[in-house]
Amino acid sequence: MAFGNHANRIEARYNQGTEEQRLRSGLFAWGVAVLPWVALATIAHLSPLGFWFDCILLYLAIGRKSLFEHSDGSGTPCKAVICNRPVITPA
Repeated sequence: MAFGNHANRIEARYNQGTEEQRLRSGLFAWGVAVLPWVALATIAHLSPLGFWFDCILLYLAIGRKSLFEHSDGSGTPCKAVICNRPVITPA
């Protein structure tokens, strides 16, 4: 949600002018929106705690709400249903 709001602000600022101007400013806006996160992920990955930074950045990218929506609502992972079919377990 935060990235979406950030992207909307960038779009409102740079999506103006003729088609050629919008193309140039769109490329610049893409760089403003994406490249800082790529740099942060690269720096974090190269650090001694790279794995944990990767986990945190993945969590932030997916979002807590999305993770919760894919669970059964209790906050625990779904184990009883995969692709809307019951899981067959050995007796």
